[in-house]
Amino acid sequence: MGKFITIAFLLLFSSLSYGYKVEIGNDDEPIAYGRNTISNNFELLVKSQGDGASKEAAFKVYMPWALPAGSAHYATSSLGSSSSTVAGIIFDLELTDDSRTDLELFVAVRNASDTEYIIKRQLSTSSPFVSLNDLCSGDATDLICTDLDASGSFNLNKTVDVYMYVFYADDDSNFAVNSEINPEDSSASSGLFFRTYFSNDVSDLTSGATRIQGQDLFRGDKTLYINYTGLIDGGDTNVDRVAAFGSLQSAGPTETFYQLFNQASTTNNVEVTKLENNVSYCFILKYVNRWGLISTNDEALASNCATPTEIEQLVKEKSCYLVTAGFGREHYVLEYFRHFRDTILKNYSIGRMFINFYYSTAPQYAHYIYESPVLSFIIRSISFLIYFVMNYFGFLASGISSIFVGLKLWKRTKYEE
Repeated sequence: MGKFITIAFLLLFSSLSYGYKVEIGNDDEPIAYGRNTISNNFELLVKSQGDGASKEAAFKVYMPWALPAGSAHYATSSLGSSSSTVAGIIFDLELTDDSRTDLELFVAVRNASDTEYIIKRQLSTSSPFVSLNDLCSGDATDLICTDLDASGSFNLNKTVDVYMYVFYADDDSNFAVNSEINPEDSSASSGLFFRTYFSNDVSDLTSGATRIQGQDLFRGDKTLYINYTGLIDGGDTNVDRVAAFGSLQSAGPTETFYQLFNQASTTNNVEVTKLENNVSYCFILKYVNRWGLISTNDEALASNCATPTEIEQLVKEKSCYLVTAGFGREHYVLEYFRHFRDTILKNYSIGRMFINFYYSTAPQYAHYIYESPVLSFIIRSISFLIYFVMNYFGFLASGISSIFVGLKLWKRTKYEE
């Protein structure tokens, strides 16, 4: 079955298949990209409200408008407004039948009712693009662009949500720009619904109320792992991503956007991937809301640097062969075991005997553990269990004692009865 692969806010596009129905496959999620006024591309957030077959099941797309002065977007400083003929939407489709050459693709915007949509553009097959100017020009729709263009202050922030409908029709259907259609009509019923949230600003994330407070970098093989803590003002549900900014350490304090992560919490970790081993990088994280606005970070880029290292070298450096291979990187549990080895085990003869036995046997198994997801998971699970017991033994002992005392009192009470 053909699949709707992406919803992209781009100008350049490979090739578009024809078909008789716009669909999305069971295993696919729409991916949105933005294009700003100077032709830079960036990913937008898309939330699946359903399969897109009806207004109630529309895909939610969050698209930033031109922003007030002082706000910051994770990937660009230049966004489109109602006059932009460059910023806009492209629909990248794969359809169920690529033999039909007698079909035309249209995009329409809802007009005041559930059944009235106004066609804004016929999308070409080589570049199925609709600009913000196309969406705002012509007959009026639910998209009130004048509200979005009134930017310049955080007190004027506006969000306008509008239903859009993308559909195919036979070329003899005589649909035209600014004509009205009903998605339920048989000649226009083969489309998908999108609820697009256009916004010129939804919150000022640079105020510090939402920010990354601290972070720690750990080395991995072609990867850096960043554990972070932060604040999300009032549990803002619009803040749901984290972005990594950084560069080569040799480039100096340059905060270039590098990677976007679809997760956000007050305590979490991310993996910055596709790095080169033995090259030093610096990264800091920032929260990102649904429209791409970013928060601050309490730490400096220059003090958050690390060098990805081959796993073999990490294992050799850390000496805790099995644990290092299990985690595949530096980790606080690994550092705890190394500290325990150096401050406790080495002080006792039985501890030194264990260390000698461990180093005489463990290295030959480290590679197999690293290469096996199952063995790595087992090692990590055992390591976390030992770490928990060693750190919270008093708490566990107290809890177990309380249970026994409670059972004894209960038994005595039952006996006295």
